[in-house]
Parts: sequence; structure tokens; C-alpha cells
Amino acid sequence: MSTKAIAPVIVTAALLGLHVGVDVSIHWSVLLLAVSSVSWLVAARRPVADVVLVVAFAILAVIAVARVPQGTDLWSYQAYGRIVAEHGGNPYSELPNQYPGDPVMGRVSDLYQALPSAYGPIFVGLASAVALLSGAGELAGRLSWQLIGLAAVVVTALVLRRSGRSPRAVAAFVLHPLVAYQLVHLAHNDAVVGLAVLAGCLLAARNRITFAALLLTVAALIKAPSGIAWFVLIAWLVMNRRNREAARAVALSALLTVVTLLPFGISTALKPMLESRGSSNATSIWNAVRGDWATFLWRPIRTVDATAGPWLATFAIAVPIVLTLVSTYVLRRRPVHEAITVGILVWLTLSLYPSVWYYAWVLPLASLWPLVPRLLIGAQIALVQVISQAWLFPVAAQLSGDGRLGLVDRVGAPLLGLGSLTGLALIAWLATTHQRTNSPSRVGGSAL
Repeated sequence: MSTKAIAPVIVTAALLGLHVGVDVSIHWSVLLLAVSSVSWLVAARRPVADVVLVVAFAILAVIAVARVPQGTDLWSYQAYGRIVAEHGGNPYSELPNQYPGDPVMGRVSDLYQALPSAYGPIFVGLASAVALLSGAGELAGRLSWQLIGLAAVVVTALVLRRSGRSPRAVAAFVLHPLVAYQLVHLAHNDAVVGLAVLAGCLLAARNRITFAALLLTVAALIKAPSGIAWFVLIAWLVMNRRNREAARAVALSALLTVVTLLPFGISTALKPMLESRGSSNATSIWNAVRGDWATFLWRPIRTVDATAGPWLATFAIAVPIVLTLVSTYVLRRRPVHEAITVGILVWLTLSLYPSVWYYAWVLPLASLWPLVPRLLIGAQIALVQVISQAWLFPVAAQLSGDGRLGLVDRVGAPLLGLGSLTGLALIAWLATTHQRTNSPSRVGGSAL
């Protein structure tokens, strides 16, 4: 392996290590993220040896786990688990702020202190086990979740390698700027969701439809919106006149859902998940119709806990579902992982709550595509992450009273629009233009 081939991997790992491990201002953080994204594009195009990839990612993993994360989600995970494991309660009806004497609850962000769990019952079960084993300690709690994220990333890489993907394809996943920071350092549970979606697609490619549907159901029972992958699988089967397989998959998925919801009460558990469907964040393109046009054009809505009205919530769910059905129909003769990739991208591009770490659901699937679409999918995810990070500029300006960031404040919404437009362009290209040339496709599956 020549130095010319190794150098981009080393540079990318070094830049990502700086981004994850060094406490810098938002300005420098965005710059490092942008430069590391460009470096990733170079590295992901070149062949790489397994040993180089392992060493580079191992160093990144140590940096990501060693630093205390500033994110909030892992403490929400731990809190919901503590409600079950320590207090014998139900996190779908009880809140973290109902246990003021529990030190774990004090680490939950104020934004989420009064919110019940909107995660699926399988994840609540996992959180309960983690809380039981790790106790109330801060170090044990955060390391548990960081190591779970790391384990999910490593297993995903191994699954990709065992499925016949090249080290270069695996590098496109493990060295992506999203992975070390969002999935390992901040320990978002989307790493586990992405692993379940990938495994489901690989099983579907081998015509093991029942197991594929169950794994995609597991993903949805961790984070409900990822159920779009299951929805695409069922639609793809029906469109290919495999109705019997679709019916069996629906029945078994429904049974698994009921069984896992029962311990918490079906209606009790579903209530917060259903109520969260109107939740919107400041990076959603739907802010265009949530306020006056001046607000959209000059400064996106930043209220973290903003909720869309019922009409907008319904419309914002219906539009991506319809577009997903259209794209699945267009791709019905293609391998199912292609339809699921496009369906997830549609959902995330047009979602009311498009948090960047949700792209972990689709990033592993990019490694199943040939080089060019793999790079374009990764580049789109990197662009969304840079835009999301840049959105913190005006927030910092508000908190500090620094008016010098007024220009960034004004370009925030157009940047969000740019991310959505590039996402839609990518979706259209993947669905209608791209043709696989490196392996045959079959209605019943594909040679991955």
C-alpha cells in the first residue's frame, strides 16, 4: 500500500480527531468539520488496507470515548432506564423530574426533564438493562452508552466486510464525519438503528424476508420514524406481487410490536410517540410555512420544543410517504436496499424533525452502492452535518450578545434550503438516473 493511498486516511482521521477531541470554538469546529468532509471524499475514493483502516478508526474511537460528551440524549436514555430499573416505574407515563433525588435525573437537560420517553419499547428495555448494570455513576453511565455506540459501529463495519464490501466501502462508513462524533462520542442510539436497518436489507437480499422484516421492526421499536425502512420493504414486496410474503411479514411484525409494548401498556406507550409526531426543530425546512415569510427568509425558528399544528404535521408526514411510495415504485425492479436508501433519504430531507444523527440509518446502506452513489450519499450527509453545525453560530451570538454574526443569522434559512434541495436532487438521481453496473439485480434480491 503506497503512501499516496494511506495519506488521505491519516489526514481524515487526524482532522476528525481534532474535531471530536479538541475543545474549540464553533467557528473552528465548523471549519474542521468542513475540511474533514472534503478529506473524507478524497479518502473514500482510494483503496485502503484493512490494517490501515483499523488503526485509524481505533485511534478515533479512543479519542471519541475519552472525552466527556456535551450532548444530552444519552442522559435521557439513562433516565428512562432508571425509571424502570431503579424505581419500578413506566417511562411512558412518568417523567425524569418526578425523581428529583436521583442523580441521573439531574443530568438530563432541562428541555427533556418534563418529557416522557418517545423511544420504542425495545430501546427502553435496553436502557433499563444499561441503567441496572451501570448504576447512578456519571462515568459508568456515559461510558456504557459510548461503548454501545462504538460496538454498533464496529459490528456494522464487520457486517459490511463479511457481506463482501471492500475495505474502501467500509472506510466510507467508519471514517465519515458523522460516525466518530455523533455515534461514538455523543452516543446517539441511531448507530444501533442503522445496524438493524443494514442487517435487515442484507437478509432481504438473500430472500429471508421474514427475518428482514423483523429486524426492520426492531429498528422502528427503537426509534419509530425509522419504520420508514419497514414500510418500504412491505411496499416493495407488494409492488412485486409478493403479497403472501408481505402479509406474513406484517403479521409477525405486528406480533413483535404488541409483545414488546405490552409490559408498558400499549396505549400508554403509544401516546407519547404519537404526540411527538408534530414536534419540529429549527433545522426543518417546514419552518417555511410555520411563520411569516420574513422569519423564514431571514432567521429560522429556533424554538427547540416547537410543535407544528395538526394540519402541517399531517401534511409533513403525508408528503414524504407519498414520495417514498413513488420512489419505491420506480425502484421496484431494483434491489430492495436501493429503495430503502431512497425512502429514508426522502423522509429525512422532508421531515419535521431532521436531526443530523438520524442519517446513521442510511449511511451504512451507502456502502452497499457502487462508488459514485456511495460518495454522493456520504457527501450529502456531510453537507447536512456542516449546515447543522453552522446553525449554532446565531445561537451562540444570541447567548453571548455578539452581534457580529448577524450575516450568518441571515443566511441560516437559505443554507437549510440548500441542504434540502441537494437532498432532493440526490434522491431524484438515485431513483431515476443511476444504473448499477457491478452486479445483476433480481426482483427476489440481489448479489451484494
